[in-house]
Formats: sequence, C-alpha cells, structure tokens
Amino acid sequence: MWKMLLAASCLSLMSMTQVVHANDVSPKTGKELTDKQQKRKDCGAEAKQQGLKKEKRKAFVKQCMGKFSAAENAEKAEKKAARKAKMKTCNAEAKTQGLKKAERKTFMKDCLKD
Repeated sequence: MWKMLLAASCLSLMSMTQVVHANDVSPKTGKELTDKQQKRKDCGAEAKQQGLKKEKRKAFVKQCMGKFSAAENAEKAEKKAARKAKMKTCNAEAKTQGLKKAERKTFMKDCLKD
C-alpha cells in the first residue's frame, strides 16, 4: 500500500517538473530561453502579479532587468576595456614596424586574435 502511494507521489512530482521545464521553452522556436529572455519573463510575471499596466509596467520591467544585468554589464565593460588596450598595443607595434595596407591588416588580425 505504502509503495503504491510513494510511486504515485513520485510520478506526480515527475510530471510537475516536466511542466515547469516546458515553461522555459520558447513557444516560437521550441528552444530553451536564454538567460536574458528568462529574466524578462520573470520580471514580466512579477509585474503581472503586482497588477501593473502600461507605463508603470514598462518602467518596472526596465528597472527589474537592469537590476539583474548589473553584473553582466560590468563583465562586458571589462572585456571591452581589455580589447581596447589590446588594440592600442597592436596599433603601436604595427606603427613601430612601419606596416602599411594589407600587411598591417594581416598583422592586426593576427595580433588581436591572440
């Protein structure tokens, strides 16, 4: 008796997890949502739960998305700064070597790839 009850409970829990996982799939593409899409979905659900409409909803979702992406923005800024520093170094090296046109282009491509 207990085994049957336990088995039924496990089956119902398994079916619930499949439903929850199915919510994380885009209905248009059938692919799993990206982190940003999932954040937007979560922020939208929270706005709906609070009963926000029109401009208030838009402002809330914008603020909510910004709250989530602060770490991502910092990471992007760090990568951009590193890329800019690398570009500056490669430019200086190309200039000291006196490279022009195609040679410079090839050199820059290889230098920035590293």
